[in-house]
Amino acid sequence: MERSTYLKKAVIYQMFLRAFDARGTIAAATERLPELADLGVDIIYLCPFVVHDPSQNVRNFSERMKKSGLEKPRNPYRISDYFQIDPEYGNDDDFECFVREAHAMGMRVMPDLVYLHCGPNAVFLADHPEFAQQDEHGEIRLTEFGFPILDFSQPKLREYLWDNMLYFVRRFDVDGYRCDCGDQVPLDFWEEGVRRIRAIRPDFIMLNEGNQSDALREAFDLNYGSSWIYWLNQHLRGEAGAERVRDAFRRLASEDCAECRNILAVENHDYVNDAYDNRLEKSVPCGAMEGAFLLSAFLPGVPFLYNGEELADSTRHSIMGCRFNAPGLCVDRSRSHTPQAEQRRAFLKELYHLRHTLPVIAEGSCRWCAEDTPALAFLRESAGQTLLTAANLTKQTVTIPVPRACDEACVYLQRGAIFDGSSLTLPPDSHCALLWEKA
Repeated sequence: MERSTYLKKAVIYQMFLRAFDARGTIAAATERLPELADLGVDIIYLCPFVVHDPSQNVRNFSERMKKSGLEKPRNPYRISDYFQIDPEYGNDDDFECFVREAHAMGMRVMPDLVYLHCGPNAVFLADHPEFAQQDEHGEIRLTEFGFPILDFSQPKLREYLWDNMLYFVRRFDVDGYRCDCGDQVPLDFWEEGVRRIRAIRPDFIMLNEGNQSDALREAFDLNYGSSWIYWLNQHLRGEAGAERVRDAFRRLASEDCAECRNILAVENHDYVNDAYDNRLEKSVPCGAMEGAFLLSAFLPGVPFLYNGEELADSTRHSIMGCRFNAPGLCVDRSRSHTPQAEQRRAFLKELYHLRHTLPVIAEGSCRWCAEDTPALAFLRESAGQTLLTAANLTKQTVTIPVPRACDEACVYLQRGAIFDGSSLTLPPDSHCALLWEKA
């Protein structure tokens, strides 16, 4: 299937191995793949699992590492060896099995690439110190995180990293890459790397952790949609109005809002890490969280689910924590069969089923409505279907009009909303989707 067509119905799941399962290994994650397939996940984005730099030199600590409060913080985004799987997670056989099993269940696998910087003891620096940028005194330049900056003016570095991109495609049959700090790496580097990969895998998907529109021409299929997750979080916490969320989406989408080549996340590993013990799930009602997932799945774009959201997980996760230094900072699977977890899983399963099967979500136009209210509501329209999606993430009751043809609407994913045929009343933390067929 052509990439853009596939992505219009796809669901991305971010798997941070350390937090996904208390065992923190690829093999443990493989055991849980059927749960994700049953949920309706299409693409598994894996946070870095190659060898990270264990250095405990504070000079090379990011502020997050310092603030984590963890003994010997372990940063998986500080890479030492791009070609080897870190023993913390397993080995080549484990990852080969993971990809094979995911493919058998109809899911694609998208590892993380971290090419802006490397670890201070990266294996290639001894033989190729020129791979890292140096100042006029011959000292290695560091990013704001305290990590050596790679020097893309070096042709040999580019070849080394292009070989790395191709290695995981050829050796493990991965299906895409999420590219860390993608906008800060030269765009022509990504374009050439993608050209080489798509010569053998035309369906390969590239996700940029960035927002440059130029990146979507040749290199990337999707940008990160950073403004969406920021303002959605602010709105969920009651710190910004609905207009901020609408404006953020409009900036990401095409002029008529019919196309958006961005992921639409409610949480990701960065937001969860920085929330510490103040996760959204602790402060935001279940109905509002469901409303946020509903918006992200039915708007143009690609919904993005962070690991544990399917269980309404609220535990602290840390990028720097693993089973060796922080064994409790992971999804609390002991609560998998609580009413709240089962309700969330059932809601997301129905939500993603509708995303996969309703033509209007892939093909329909999109326009916001009820903009004079605190609710977030939009219409998707195609030749055969009209879909009204509305979510009230505030503490006010809102009533919005609906098209007259909606008298015969099918009601989906209703929570708390009241539909009387001509209007939709949305109490606090409620949501609803109305679908009707055109004659």
